Amino acid sequence: ENLGLWQGLLKWSLQYSDGTTNRPEGEMSEERRKFLEKAMEGLGRTEVDAIKGNMAVVLENPRVYFEDGLGGTDLESRLDALENVLDVVDNLDNAKSLVPLGFFSPIIGLLRCNYAEVKKLAARIIAVCSQHNPPCQQHALEGGALSVLMPMLHDRDVRTQALSAVTCLLGGHSDGLALFANLGGGRVLAALLDGELRGDEEDPRFQLRLLHTLAALAVDARTAERLNEAGVGSSLLDYLTNSSRFEGGNGWHRREKGLRALALLSRAPALGAQPARTLEVVSATRSDYQALPPDDQAAHREVVQYLDDLVEAVSSPVPQAAPLAIAMASPIGAGGNA
Repeated sequence: ENLGLWQGLLKWSLQYSDGTTNRPEGEMSEERRKFLEKAMEGLGRTEVDAIKGNMAVVLENPRVYFEDGLGGTDLESRLDALENVLDVVDNLDNAKSLVPLGFFSPIIGLLRCNYAEVKKLAARIIAVCSQHNPPCQQHALEGGALSVLMPMLHDRDVRTQALSAVTCLLGGHSDGLALFANLGGGRVLAALLDGELRGDEEDPRFQLRLLHTLAALAVDARTAERLNEAGVGSSLLDYLTNSSRFEGGNGWHRREKGLRALALLSRAPALGAQPARTLEVVSATRSDYQALPPDDQAAHREVVQYLDDLVEAVSSPVPQAAPLAIAMASPIGAGGNA
């Protein structure tokens, strides 16, 4: 009963998307049917019951998520239930089960609710379920998740979790990457990076998540080109030019992730028009790296490879294929999505 109401709310909310999402029509394909059946096989009865029980709490009177006044123990119990679901779907088989159980679409619907803590947990569930899981990626994309997540990237309260979900949704999914580009994803990422440059209060944790996303997306050569066309490469050069922002904290982690993204972007057109700026970043970074204690140099030894890759890229008249050191680095994932 409540699930039917949820489906109606989701349908209503998707009417306010930009219309770029392609919805499947006709009967379910045999491939999709087999996926749904397989997802349920081998899933422990206890885990199925845990998902159902917690989602029953989440879905009780779902209209309250789109109204003011939800709070106190009611909100806490719903958040606890979502946390429990998040814990269960960390297992790949359990993640797949959300689709045949009919709970994945309501989770997408929660992204449009009025409560930041609920939206954060919904985004984290989508990230975990989609990571390295093509069937769930496809279901989320067909359900309009990307169109809902994109505006959340401008909300400081939920943008870290939304960005993690976007990253996991797009990993290795060519149609998803194309949709992201059509939705202006490159311009959004460039604006986020520019915002961190101009902001009075920088957010190092979010910067690391953003740089991780840029590096993960730029592994795809066509996406790297689109990101450069949107100004991401230029914004990233601006970000890496100021060495002082990497002092203390997770500074070298951010710097290393940014260099990896820049090295990947340097294979594509547009960024190659700025060799002087790129070499300035290389020179400053190499100097700072050589001043690190030996243990710190060892912890960030990939930096040397990325710097060499950048020098090679700006010195080559034709963009080169991804160096092995970059292409084999960690794939898109949900790291840092808490």
